[in-house]
Amino acid sequence: MNSPAPGDWLPKSPYDLFGLDPADPPQLPTRSAAPLGVTIVIPTCPDPDGSRATTLATSLRMIATSAQRSGLPVAVLVAADRVPVDTVAALVAGACPGCPHEVVPVGGDLAKLPPSAARTRNQALAALAALPSGSPLRQRYLLFLDDDSGICPGGMEALVSVLESQPAAIAACPDMIAVPDLTRWHPPSPPPRLAVDRLPGPWSDGCLDLLTVNSHGRLIAGRIAGMMARMEPLMAWIAAGSVMFCPMTPRGSAEDMLAVAALTKLGPILRVPGIQAADQARATPASTRAQQLSWGYDHAWLVRVLASVGLVRGGVTGLVWREDDGWQEVHAVNGLGPEAGILINPSQLTVLSNVLSAVAADSELAGTVFAHDPGELAAAAASMTRVLEWWNDNAAAGDWRPRPELPARHPDDWASLRDGLESRLAHMAGNALASLHSGLNDFGLPRHLLFGIRQHGISGRKAQVAVS
Repeated sequence: MNSPAPGDWLPKSPYDLFGLDPADPPQLPTRSAAPLGVTIVIPTCPDPDGSRATTLATSLRMIATSAQRSGLPVAVLVAADRVPVDTVAALVAGACPGCPHEVVPVGGDLAKLPPSAARTRNQALAALAALPSGSPLRQRYLLFLDDDSGICPGGMEALVSVLESQPAAIAACPDMIAVPDLTRWHPPSPPPRLAVDRLPGPWSDGCLDLLTVNSHGRLIAGRIAGMMARMEPLMAWIAAGSVMFCPMTPRGSAEDMLAVAALTKLGPILRVPGIQAADQARATPASTRAQQLSWGYDHAWLVRVLASVGLVRGGVTGLVWREDDGWQEVHAVNGLGPEAGILINPSQLTVLSNVLSAVAADSELAGTVFAHDPGELAAAAASMTRVLEWWNDNAAAGDWRPRPELPARHPDDWASLRDGLESRLAHMAGNALASLHSGLNDFGLPRHLLFGIRQHGISGRKAQVAVS
């Protein structure tokens, strides 16, 4: 049976998105009799220049160095999608000598579909869950990495120390940074004492809080790459017939967000900013723009699918920054407006919308910058402009409430330029296209929409726990 096109897919229940019912999550074991060790799970796929094999080897060598220094047992499970198993197995054996390891090929009907990190990770976890509990591949903790990511020396054992000291937590996240070249990354070791706080979680009043998840990124939602989780509850979850990663995201760029949201229903997720993990940035401006467009598309797509199962609020919710009052959440409902939507920092959006409309008006430039149909991009940009005009007419009459728990907005500076105008515009283009694809109402407004990029914040949150 052919899988439906992700862009046309709507879930029948929250279970289809999260692998559990958020209103009634499963009661899973947290204590584990497994030996104190870590299983690394990494999906890998081919690339034209072979750089993923190089970064995978670099990441594994970092793990092996940490294991040798700390004496912490480590096992490695790699899911290979369209990469020869023998080649990957030889690479793992060379980078992590003496570590139990296995390479799982992505096979069956999945091999006929385009590559997907979600499907590849799901297959790896299913293979792990099928092993007996005494298998050397089943250690107490599970560390997720990508084939172009790595964790700092000492980071793995530091995350273990955090979770050993916090038995209620389901997982812990390091501070993920982007680096130009993983093979040349020289990270600092974790400090002697670690400041730890709890991620606030992406759920609010029974809905997935896309407003704060999108506005403040990993400060709210965490990241899968670099995250360490407890093995036993995850394996019980998978063995019960569920999957952890939703494979139906159109661009494969939001499955992490859904998986982390599900994990928060199983226990607290801790943030450990003193530990660095790194993800290699895209090699070219064009690939960065493509990545940002994919992220923007999937984030906006989520509004439609969440609305279909009642997990996003009706009307339009905006996050407005006021210099004197900080972040304000505004909920505006108008019978002539969108069915459900999210707007983050509308004043910033207005500037980006004007620039996006100007780029879209030049079909040659739009096609070059975004590698997308210029006509559709122009229609998407026009619909974004209409949404912002609607917001300006209706926001004042909405319900306003302060959000003092969100980090204060950092003024744009040289550091914020690292995101780049092109990246921001590509993200907005993805937002606009997915919102357009949700369909327009009689007034030319998307029925479901999300417009907004991550905000640079000044974190004022205090560490809650110190771990030696």
